[in-house]
Amino acid sequence: MTEPAEDRPLKRTIPPDLQRGVEDRPLKRTIPPDLQTQVEDIQIKVPRTTGPPDDLDDRRKRWLIVGICLHTIISPVLRTYVVPVVTKLCYSLTSRNKIHKQTYGSFLKRYSPTNTELNYEAINNNKTLYGRNRARYDYRVKSPWIYPDCSSDTHGTLHSI
Repeated sequence: MTEPAEDRPLKRTIPPDLQRGVEDRPLKRTIPPDLQTQVEDIQIKVPRTTGPPDDLDDRRKRWLIVGICLHTIISPVLRTYVVPVVTKLCYSLTSRNKIHKQTYGSFLKRYSPTNTELNYEAINNNKTLYGRNRARYDYRVKSPWIYPDCSSDTHGTLHSI
């Protein structure tokens, strides 16, 4: 009768044809002495700093998990519903307000149904290129995907088209 698998010691053997030329010594890496000296100098000059061990308390950890779930699970599902709504809204604004041809002299300042002030520094890379010089902004809304950026804070938009 044989021993149960968990009681038997695990034996690993190297086949004899693979054992030729194998030495029983650990692998060693050699570091050139000048590089080793540079590494040691850096270790001495730059102190190691770490943050407090409890950067995130339990409440923040829970909100982090909620945020990850919202981003990975709910956002993709919502996109299927949001895309047609935003597309329809953008095309109605294009025909009614000519948002695709806007200039500094004539641009839609507020979206009237919600009385939302539109933020044009968030689109077309305006804030990066022109800063606060609103006269130089590109006010044209060129696609339905740019319009939602007008309705959000500049720091809330991660992309500029």
